[in-house]
Formats: sequence, C-alpha cells, structure tokens
Amino acid sequence: MKDISQDLIQCLEQILTGDPVVTKLAEEKLEILRSVIGFHFNLQSIYLDKSFPDQIRFIAAINFKNGVSRYWRNTSVG
Repeated sequence: MKDISQDLIQCLEQILTGDPVVTKLAEEKLEILRSVIGFHFNLQSIYLDKSFPDQIRFIAAINFKNGVSRYWRNTSVG
C-alpha cells in the first residue's frame, strides 16, 4: 500500500495558495488520490494533528466530511 500522506498534504497546501491554476491542479490530484486506500484515514490523521496549520486541518476536515457524505451515508429513503 502506497503512503499518500505527503501527496495529500502537498495538495492541501496547494489548494490554499490563492493561485487559481495551482488550486485547480491540486483539486484534480486530490480527486485521483480519493481512489487510493487510506485516503480518508490520512485526511482524518491530518485534521486531528495539531502540528499542522489550522487552514490545512480545516481543508482536511472538509474533505473528510465530503467523503463521508459521498461514500458512507445511507442515501436511500426508508
């Protein structure tokens, strides 16, 4: 299993650059990383690690929440 934590951190940092081109490329790479085993675990690890800047932790938490909404919530109506 490939460790994606460094790639993930790099993507999160690039999303915050303010440069629309860099942000777009980082979001595209993030979409690719979503399919890698351990993606959500690494997001959770990042947002729980207080050694990371708050902005990085916040972006990781949002992506984790979006993943839960997209992949794990039961969307069928009973």
